[in-house]
Amino acid sequence: MKKIICGLLTALVLSGLFPVNVFAAESSEKVTVISKTETVLEDGSTIIEMVFQDSPLLQSFSAAGSRTGGKTVKYIVENGVVSWTVTVAGAFFYTGTSSRCVDAKYSYSINAVGWSLVSGKAYCSINQAIATATFRNSFGVTQSKRAILTCDNNGNLS
Repeated sequence: MKKIICGLLTALVLSGLFPVNVFAAESSEKVTVISKTETVLEDGSTIIEMVFQDSPLLQSFSAAGSRTGGKTVKYIVENGVVSWTVTVAGAFFYTGTSSRCVDAKYSYSINAVGWSLVSGKAYCSINQAIATATFRNSFGVTQSKRAILTCDNNGNLS
């Protein structure tokens, strides 16, 4: 009887009907950059957006699973100095026919003198992890930026 149950469970796992996460413990330390876009603004400053995901050493055997990753937005002034950075980190579940954001967090860094964070928050909206941040410099110039990380039905991040 044990052999029959073992065989049935193995068949379910391999067929994908019973999703099993077989990620290695160290996988959260590995990150893969998926995309990087660079936009030069009229004033000569640059916005760089980078999407990354945690890279499991082994993929799940199921069409359903979970995915974690993030999107970083950097504001670089004309002389190449990174003024500020905002990152959204999101956790998602996907099934092959739908996806859902289950957690969102944001972080920021300020690298240039005179800039400060006015406000920031992160939240989930269906299949997106969203961070909003507003920064102000010592001259009173305010900049707001949203970092939006989207997970499609197959676990692909953008």
